[in-house]
Amino acid sequence: DLTLLDPHYEYDLTFTTTNIAPFIENTFKLGKLSVTPGLRYEYIQSKVKGYNPSEDDSAVLQSDYSQNRSFLLAGLGLQYNLNYRNNLYGNVTQAYRPIDYSSLTPLGSIAQVNPDLKDSKGYNVDAGIRGIIKSFFNYDVSLFYLKYNNRIGIIEKTDASGTAFPYRTNIANSTHKGL
Repeated sequence: DLTLLDPHYEYDLTFTTTNIAPFIENTFKLGKLSVTPGLRYEYIQSKVKGYNPSEDDSAVLQSDYSQNRSFLLAGLGLQYNLNYRNNLYGNVTQAYRPIDYSSLTPLGSIAQVNPDLKDSKGYNVDAGIRGIIKSFFNYDVSLFYLKYNNRIGIIEKTDASGTAFPYRTNIANSTHKGL
């Protein structure tokens, strides 16, 4: 018989995320140049409902939380046709990485999460040349630059008694570049 004697045994959490992201873009051709601007509206609703034990198992914690976020992201793409088979291109777009549930959940009994955790935001830029040589060799050589601010990570902190504990927070900005 696997019937639970305690109806609040362990965890019973329901996570729900609603994401609506309509976008609009259009390509404008100006001779050999193509310009493609775009906008995306993001609406994110995150909910958690249920219960879980406290860190020391002395109480049952009820959760009934909802958060709504919305924002606008923009991008722009350019392409210049050198000839029938080769072109130059470049793009710049805003980037967004929302906080997920795993970032909000402590890793163990002593871990803590910053209550002021922020979503990561940034942008991406790339430029390159691509094309076809002799109908059988495709190439694409590009440079990229990705910048993210408010990256989420774990640092070690010490409490008043001198005990170290992991603390999840926005730790830094990051830059990625490559060819």
